[in-house]
Amino acid sequence: MPPVSAIIQISKALVVDAGKFLSADDTKTGRKKAESFSKRKNAYFYKTLTPDAEHKHMKGFHVTIPPESDHEGVEYKHEGEEFIYVLDGRLEIKVGPDLRSLKKGETIHFDANKTHRLRNPGKKKTELIVVVYTP
Repeated sequence: MPPVSAIIQISKALVVDAGKFLSADDTKTGRKKAESFSKRKNAYFYKTLTPDAEHKHMKGFHVTIPPESDHEGVEYKHEGEEFIYVLDGRLEIKVGPDLRSLKKGETIHFDANKTHRLRNPGKKKTELIVVVYTP
């Protein structure tokens, strides 16, 4: 699974909703579904909340991070701003040199041009609402 920043840039160039690339495709069956699951099982799970936002600057996602996991060696950096609301669980987020810990009900809003990385340090899954604004 490529970094979200790459997906956003590709979708912007193709003028398609990034959520179409980030959402699980319910029409996949058999081997394709198993391959898709295998690729994502150690990463984040994305569901678009703005499926008709192809030509919009703001996109919303429901993101699930499995317990005690992160994207190994992956840091994001992309144009715009990002807002994260923790629905459940715990989140560690590093934005530039700053590390913050968030729990259920807490938020963060930051300049997405700074490298950022998400991690779930907890023993249960973390669920987030992530809103990305790209100019």
